[in-house]
Amino acid sequence: MNVALAGSGPAVLLLHGFPHTWELWTDVMTELSGRYRVIAPDLRGFGASSRAVSGYDAGTLAKDASALLAALGVSSAAVVGIDAGTAPAFLLALRRPGPVRRLVVMEALLGRLPGAEDFLADGPPWWFELPFRRAQPRRDRAGGPGG
Repeated sequence: MNVALAGSGPAVLLLHGFPHTWELWTDVMTELSGRYRVIAPDLRGFGASSRAVSGYDAGTLAKDASALLAALGVSSAAVVGIDAGTAPAFLLALRRPGPVRRLVVMEALLGRLPGAEDFLADGPPWWFELPFRRAQPRRDRAGGPGG
């Protein structure tokens, strides 16, 4: 697995989406590397990582990420996934919560991801609804509409 490393301090694992490579994170790595050990792999089959015949499912990609952290001697990391990197990041946190200090997921839905059923059992998390909420009318101090 090809991996870009920068900085020192608490680990941050950055998982890119499709059709990107670790280079998606170049600017982020520059900002974070002064305070963190930043780890940005090319996911299986992307960039300079090898092209396996199989194993492109989220569960296998999560195992790849876990193995990478172990190989680097990282016991705890903030894990960030964007787009197609969201599913492996989520499954890593769900199935191997020990090394995941924090989880950030962006620009993707969990859908029917194996293991997400319990997480979504009571409906989507509140933040899934934010872009769809209607603005509430402002009320002045007397309780009437206005501003």
